[in-house]
Amino acid sequence: MVSGRKVIIPIDGSENSERAFAWYVEELMKPGDNVTCLHVVEPMSLPLLTMDPLPQPPFPEWEDKIRGKLAAIEQLKTKYENQMKSLDICGKMVIEEASLASVGGQICEIISREGGSLVVVGNRGLGAVRRTVLGSKSDYVLHHARVPVVIVPPKM
Repeated sequence: MVSGRKVIIPIDGSENSERAFAWYVEELMKPGDNVTCLHVVEPMSLPLLTMDPLPQPPFPEWEDKIRGKLAAIEQLKTKYENQMKSLDICGKMVIEEASLASVGGQICEIISREGGSLVVVGNRGLGAVRRTVLGSKSDYVLHHARVPVVIVPPKM
């Protein structure tokens, strides 16, 4: 059994999630922590038809987008696995395809399933109105996770 905290850090390749990981390392990391870097893959929007020369599914375009998405996911996975290894952090990468209407909801579900005891998440620094209109995964996790959540704000 792993002793210490089970820290979950949702990542998406953005500067905000990179800042959350760095903040954890600089300010919060303790010996015995077990870290899960979590990436929920959001559904891709693909065009349904192309009109060149006749209406047909744009299979080559789909293939290119899917290959690009898979390559980006693999790059993200490798980056965080290498960072954890170089910093001697006991941890793993969890990558899951979004299956719920809310990515924030899925993050909370995975936090529970993984036995998380603490979440460190970056945010974009949206104001209250923009956050309400656009939605915020960090805001959702803050209000729905059943464990303490640290939100790392953007640099000012």
